[in-house]
Amino acid sequence: MGWRHKQGSCRTAGGTDGDFHKFAANRTECMRRCGLDSQCTAWEFKPPARCENHWEDIVNTNQADTTISCYLRIEEAEPEPWPEPEGTFTTFDFNRGACRTADDTTGDFHKFEANDYECRRRCALDPMCVAYEFKMPLRCENHFQEITHADSSMKGFSCWRRKAQGIDGPGTGGVMTTTQSAPAGGQKSPDGYPLDSFGVKELFPSGG
Repeated sequence: MGWRHKQGSCRTAGGTDGDFHKFAANRTECMRRCGLDSQCTAWEFKPPARCENHWEDIVNTNQADTTISCYLRIEEAEPEPWPEPEGTFTTFDFNRGACRTADDTTGDFHKFEANDYECRRRCALDPMCVAYEFKMPLRCENHFQEITHADSSMKGFSCWRRKAQGIDGPGTGGVMTTTQSAPAGGQKSPDGYPLDSFGVKELFPSGG
């Protein structure tokens, strides 16, 4: 999430103030309060302590008072899928919003700083990780309880649920192998020795 600065008072497409809450706060607190409210579309500030948080789409400003500033919320672009971490075939389903369990809680998770690729890689390499959540620029959560859906009201968050694992992905516990048919009984090597059931030459065959 970021902010686009416009000089003047915040205005809707109809040229009105729209729906807003006015209170006393410094510039930092005014921005913080709007940022914590996913429904807040913009904040307006006039020094030293006049703040407005707006909840209607703000598209323009009234520049009659140049001491006032309007800041429009900018959401991040939709995250692009990253390539699978090297050495695994784990795949993830994308869900817009924050990861949630069946009872609509965050469940058991580990939060740390990482970019999108590292967040994905660490979940893929942990067989207990069922999903990962990411928010720009470096907010990562690896989840360890079943995630059933995402809270789409959490703007800027993406939830990636583990979907499938390949043969050498984490937690698969096996390697793909091929089997060969054993030679039929009675076969012989090119130099005339009999072959056992595994195709190995019997130099001292029993009963022979």
